[in-house]
Amino acid sequence: MLRSVICTLSAIATACLAGCASLPAGSPTIRELSLESSDRAALGVELFEVDDRVADFLAQTRNHTWSDTFATHRSPASPVIGVGDVLQVSIWEPSGSGLFGARGATGQGGAQNASLQPLAVERDGFITVPFAGRVQVGGLTIERARLRIEERLRANAIQPQVMLTVIAQNSHIVSVGGEVGKAGVIPLSARGDRVLDVIAAAGGAKNPAFESIVNIRRGNALATISLKSILDNPNDNIYVQRGDSIYVNRQQRSFSAFGATGKSGHYPFDADTVLLTEAVTKAGGLVDSQADLSGVLLFRHKTGHTLAKLHPRYQSHPDLLYPTVYKLDWRTARGILYARRIRLRDKDTILIANADGAQLLNLLALLKGASGIVSDVTGNSSTSQ
Repeated sequence: MLRSVICTLSAIATACLAGCASLPAGSPTIRELSLESSDRAALGVELFEVDDRVADFLAQTRNHTWSDTFATHRSPASPVIGVGDVLQVSIWEPSGSGLFGARGATGQGGAQNASLQPLAVERDGFITVPFAGRVQVGGLTIERARLRIEERLRANAIQPQVMLTVIAQNSHIVSVGGEVGKAGVIPLSARGDRVLDVIAAAGGAKNPAFESIVNIRRGNALATISLKSILDNPNDNIYVQRGDSIYVNRQQRSFSAFGATGKSGHYPFDADTVLLTEAVTKAGGLVDSQADLSGVLLFRHKTGHTLAKLHPRYQSHPDLLYPTVYKLDWRTARGILYARRIRLRDKDTILIANADGAQLLNLLALLKGASGIVSDVTGNSSTSQ
């Protein structure tokens, strides 16, 4: 029986040695990834060995800002009268013999004051003022509208002075929707309101700031920025304008890690910033007996416009999207320090390559297990004898 077991194990070992390449490797080696220059040219893949210059490039971050789409202002735009606003018009004349003397109240020095019924701005931007007729006030500031009414009254009234106030700003609204506490129409205050003000008035964002994306449509222009960027950069907390539409949606970023890691998989970002070292740790770290420390690879796509910062040859195709691979060597402290500077981006992929001898180690482990069986069988056989 012992002879039969040894022969069987010998046959298994011979088959394993003959078919070592067919053993499950977990991830490819650097040689198997076809990263030689000739192979890369055929596959259209760009490879960058991470050094000081490439690490500086990968450490750079440029967040989208409102100034890319909208002209930003440090102060709110002057409020103007709009359709649906309700105005209160009061007219003063210096004496009781004026046009409004009979119907007005007597003020200081015998001046007459007549307060008209509240006037709503019509769809064409006009209001109707007694003895002035239809006056266009839509699109004007309160002061300009006041002067226009005075000018129209001078033909009939004696030195009229007009006081004009907006008692209902029905046109000064923005709409807020999406992942907020209470979507709806938010009225704007006379002091001016910023993006964070109106989001707070809508109940705030439902999700963490780093997962919340704020979209603003203003006329035909549409701009998008993360809520975290607005919180971190006060200049991005711009004043909204009437008629703006704000929509907050959730965008959960993620990365993938596989190869010679403790736990390959797809992982969501749990913070605004995830460094490459943190991502590898989250994926279970590197498997000591399997990982090639010189083959830590980061896969992502970059436009020619962005890659031109590394080499001018990419300037000829600025809009082309290049598949890029960044190779780090974690056998040195410098390589690990490079990884601590690299921030992951949405849909990044990390691959830890297999060491060239990993398959052989797997085979030796298998043979070691087989030799244990032999020892056990031999020991048992000796005992039985």
